[in-house]
Amino acid sequence: MPERDHIKVGITGNTGFIGKRLTQMLTEGIGITSLTQPGTESDKTPRRKPDTEPVIELIPYDRTYFNHPEKLRQFVRSCTVIVHLAYINRHTNPQTLYDENISITRKLIHAFIAEKANPALIYSSSIRETEDSHYGRSKLHSRLLFQEWAQIAGAPYTGLIVPNIYGPGAKPYYNSFIATFCDQLINGDRPVVTTNREIPLLYIDDFCQYLKSKIQLNNYEQWPYRNFLKPDYRMTVLNVLEVLHSFHNNFIRTGKPLVSEDVNLMKLQETFRSYKR
Repeated sequence: MPERDHIKVGITGNTGFIGKRLTQMLTEGIGITSLTQPGTESDKTPRRKPDTEPVIELIPYDRTYFNHPEKLRQFVRSCTVIVHLAYINRHTNPQTLYDENISITRKLIHAFIAEKANPALIYSSSIRETEDSHYGRSKLHSRLLFQEWAQIAGAPYTGLIVPNIYGPGAKPYYNSFIATFCDQLINGDRPVVTTNREIPLLYIDDFCQYLKSKIQLNNYEQWPYRNFLKPDYRMTVLNVLEVLHSFHNNFIRTGKPLVSEDVNLMKLQETFRSYKR
């Protein structure tokens, strides 16, 4: 297990929507070491934060590691905590999506076993894992495969059941329907609601702050195998679109953002503004 004052963190999917923001949040402020190559010493001496928070060292990751077993093994043996975010959201062939996601899961588990490495593992699953879809099944089956490995290896592990994540940086037509709506409104297109249902929503910074706190608390042995994350709020797809329309119309009319004491409304507006060119 990692020492309390120095935690080596690896983030798979670190260039994606969530991974990029988590990397930014983990490297903000004093006490974060420079990125180092797996298996090498840091170029800088880790600096302790003034309030005794542990120092976090980010271990570099590249998506090509999953095509090179030795590099993946080197990565996992360099980490004391891994946040696993690398997976495919969409694909033209649903079976390929399922197969690729399961392949990524099995390759990571094989690397753990080959290295006899038991890093604390955080896996980001989804509320969609209960859906009768290839994506949902890939998330569910991956979470259970990781749980089986953790139980056998005695490794700390938690599978997060995550609501719909939205915010600046989400890729339209891929990460979030909110990103798609924002992009369409900004480009003068007319968004269409095909299915109007209530969606649990969680802002990207809130999710990444949660992940950061999980890493820093260093109480990994207490992690539950399955952890349902509470959304910030719930809203129907149609209501979200109506709110985004109000932001768009207000900008056209006044050129200024709306002001509100509703924190969640402001998070939606900040998301919308991030897509304005």
